[in-house]
Amino acid sequence: MTVYGEFLFLENALTGAVILVLTDRICGLPAGSGKYLRITAGSIMCGVYAFILFADIHWFPVLISKAVFSFAVTAVSFSVGTVRMLLKRTALFYIISFLMGGITIAVMYITGMPGMAANGSIYMYGIKYMQILAGVLVTLAAGLWLEGYIKERRHMEAVIMEAVLHVGAVSMKVTALVDTGNSLKDPVSGFPAAVMSQTAGKILLDELGETAAERFCLIPFRTVSGNGMMQGLRPDHITAGGKRIEKTVLAFAECDFEPWKGAVKYDMLLHRQIFEGRI
Repeated sequence: MTVYGEFLFLENALTGAVILVLTDRICGLPAGSGKYLRITAGSIMCGVYAFILFADIHWFPVLISKAVFSFAVTAVSFSVGTVRMLLKRTALFYIISFLMGGITIAVMYITGMPGMAANGSIYMYGIKYMQILAGVLVTLAAGLWLEGYIKERRHMEAVIMEAVLHVGAVSMKVTALVDTGNSLKDPVSGFPAAVMSQTAGKILLDELGETAAERFCLIPFRTVSGNGMMQGLRPDHITAGGKRIEKTVLAFAECDFEPWKGAVKYDMLLHRQIFEGRI
């Protein structure tokens, strides 16, 4: 059978793009300059690497090359970061790759579509461009469902933790609750909003004094009873759960919060996006 290079490249480049997008979403990696350009570069690497299909080499060098390629494509697509984060992202890239490979083999088996696999690459004969696109979209939909399920299970329970607010020369320690129901965002920057109780907010504003006006902002909210605006300010950063959170704003509630599970008092609601998907 004839293997068409353009189909081999396209199949594996698009599949690689889906794997990288799902890895990015499940890891919850922050948006940055050139993020999707890097993912595009990674998908092109996946398409080029597929031509190892034609190489007549022993399984052990193939295994080594796959490991090196996986680290390389992960580093290019998501930046290196720490060694620990690179290892975790590469492991997740592998897991999603195995899932995609299983789906591809299942499709070949169910439809009777001829194909071949060698050196970790898969090629399906007789496939059309629209079939490739349809397969990618179905796999992406399945992956997004899996992503949603993982995040839902991860955040089934709210999390209580200590947090420190850093606003100018003022540092304030509070007890925070990671709330899956908090979806407030700053309409200007798009940053997630942490909501402070009335009492804690008043203490912070009193300590800041006139300097608070320099950081003032308004956060729109929507409830069952109607819409409105919450007063807020932009902190330098928040430290919580061992993370330094810079891309966030503070919103001030007009009441104090009910104790969590009737026992644990807290002064701030952290936006779910701050911790969602972090591995």
